[in-house]
Amino acid sequence: MTSLLLNTSVLAQADPRTFLSTTLDLIEHRAYRAASIDWPTVRRQALIQAEHARTTSDVYPVITAVLAQLDDHHSYLLPAPPTSAAAQPQVFAGMHIRSDEHTIDQVDVGSPADHVGIKAGDVITDVKPGLDGATVGVTVKRSGPTQTVQVTLPVPTVALRADQLPQGKILGKVGYLQLPGNDGATDTPESVYATTAQKLIRTQLKAGVCGWVVDLRTDTGGNSYPMLTALGPLYGEGLVLSNQERGQTPVPVIYSHGATTFGQQVLARLKATSGIPATLPIPRPPIAVLIGPRTLSSGEYAAIAFHGLKNVRTFGLPTGGAIGYQTRFLLPDGATLLLGTGVELDRTGHVIDAAQLPDVTVAFTEREIGTSDDGVLNVASTWLLRQPGCQHL
Repeated sequence: MTSLLLNTSVLAQADPRTFLSTTLDLIEHRAYRAASIDWPTVRRQALIQAEHARTTSDVYPVITAVLAQLDDHHSYLLPAPPTSAAAQPQVFAGMHIRSDEHTIDQVDVGSPADHVGIKAGDVITDVKPGLDGATVGVTVKRSGPTQTVQVTLPVPTVALRADQLPQGKILGKVGYLQLPGNDGATDTPESVYATTAQKLIRTQLKAGVCGWVVDLRTDTGGNSYPMLTALGPLYGEGLVLSNQERGQTPVPVIYSHGATTFGQQVLARLKATSGIPATLPIPRPPIAVLIGPRTLSSGEYAAIAFHGLKNVRTFGLPTGGAIGYQTRFLLPDGATLLLGTGVELDRTGHVIDAAQLPDVTVAFTEREIGTSDDGVLNVASTWLLRQPGCQHL
């Protein structure tokens, strides 16, 4: 996913009905589950509901209702920031924008805006989301006719918080890893998250553990690639899973030598100073994966990546069901549309489009996680210690 910084409410005062129609176009053409919607009826009803709308925010409930019909638990609308925040001058993609006139005072050399020919003095008249979610169409007026260019969206740098880093400990003969969500953090391509987790795995390997508990019950999602890199030694080298957007062929996600690639692009890797990536012994030790209702989105991907591996079992409760590849689109008034545009396939090629059910159901409460009263952890540890690799120790 790509985070967007531009608040375009200072750039384009969109007509509510035009704004609604443009957003519905985007949902119809990009949402993975768009075919489940009766679009002629939905559009007709939406325009009736928007008949008296005066601002784009007046049609937000209409858009939200349409997104709910996708029933993917992964598509929603983030409203535009308040007008007071929008009134501040801002810099976006190298453009220094004068908020009162939508005029570009300066363009930074070498910036995305500079690369597409935007110049100081241009006046921005319109902004539209690109269908790829990674660009935005900016229409500028110069001395001649207006022109529209596609500007690549910048990705902000947001550091991980301490509570977003993996934790680990050794429970007798068992290694325990707890992976939290990392939503909002950049952490790529060199991943602190993944490096922290693999250091924990190396420490546990040196201690001679016979198996692992991977606790994903508090992994509420975020950037999936650091998570997949973190658990790479437990998955093993090669295909982890695949992403498939609507109408497209699946794109493989591969872990190899401390890095995770999506297609040909490295999206997360260990820090250069972290040393050699952790490697599990052969035969592979048993692994217990703990899941629950707060295992969401990227947390569910981390669980799915264990599908098809021998000597792996899941424990706990069903996951939250926020399955699918999500793309973030900037809308003309500064709102952000988060849209489920694809699905995941596990390493066996099976399409995953619903909540994941555990192999062994064990009820638990949030307060029990990681404590001596953690029934899920206790059941999982008992199973691990009964496996051949642990019985001889």
